[in-house]
Amino acid sequence: MAADPVARVRPRSPRRLLEELAGAAERLAATGRPRPRVTLHLTTGRDLVGRLVAVGEDGGSAVAALHVGGDADLAHVRVDVVAAVTVHEPVVPARSTAPAPGRLELARQVAQRSQALASALGAELPIALEEGMSGDPDLRAVAALLAVLDDALAGIVADPLGKDAVRTQIASLRVGAGEESSARLVDRVLHLRFARDDLAQWTPPELRAAIEKAL
Repeated sequence: MAADPVARVRPRSPRRLLEELAGAAERLAATGRPRPRVTLHLTTGRDLVGRLVAVGEDGGSAVAALHVGGDADLAHVRVDVVAAVTVHEPVVPARSTAPAPGRLELARQVAQRSQALASALGAELPIALEEGMSGDPDLRAVAALLAVLDDALAGIVADPLGKDAVRTQIASLRVGAGEESSARLVDRVLHLRFARDDLAQWTPPELRAAIEKAL
């Protein structure tokens, strides 16, 4: 029996769905693939069809940029006037074909990033692998997290207030994998998890924002 293509779909509000699709659009574009094709059903009754480019804040309002045709014909739409979103193509995560790193290699990467972070902070901040990881998807997810962790933390510690928050609120980091990317601060331990699905993984700015929100 063929797999049901919508069986695992979780309902989303228009804004959250557009934000998630915008993250996927960035990753798809980086690998030369088309961005997600959507229809925005507006509260005015009008429909806009195109490929989602980005979602951002402007003047306190969330705005979606939609490529509606031509080389660079973009519609900028306030998300609060979007009543519903139709996604025309499944956004399938691009599975990595590279061999998954071993735990020893990940441990080496963790040690290198711990040293670099200690140098930037002027204080020790140990990083450890989460227990219970198993299988290539978990190992690849953690490797992807480590690959963007430096950029995300560098942006935070470059700000004196951010640097002080990291030094005073975080005693150690623990990195792992999960169904969704997440950042949680529990008893001064910052738990960072990266989604196993490539297209659901955070970019450095998204990871930075998640860490700042957790502090």
